[in-house]
Amino acid sequence: MTYTESNGVAHVLLILTVTVKNKTPLTVPDPVRRRAGFKPGDQVEFKASGGVVTIFAKLPSADEEYTPAQRRIVDAQLDKAEKVRSTVPSIPLMIWSPTSKPR
Repeated sequence: MTYTESNGVAHVLLILTVTVKNKTPLTVPDPVRRRAGFKPGDQVEFKASGGVVTIFAKLPSADEEYTPAQRRIVDAQLDKAEKVRSTVPSIPLMIWSPTSKPR
């Protein structure tokens, strides 16, 4: 384990080494999963670049966040808000400066 400090807060960085084998999938060790807060059933995303692999917890999209019935209600409310917004007349932008002259 490596200890670091930033802004007066101590952080523990967990570093483990595993061996990549031909036929065995790469496994994230239990202590690393626990430290990251991953639980069974969580979805994760992988980003790989230049020999570095970063694993992120997959955040739900707006479509996954609501049931189909809830999504229909949200969509209807958004449509209604857009209709109201489109009926409000736009106000021309007026810029004033001490050197400007009325037109």
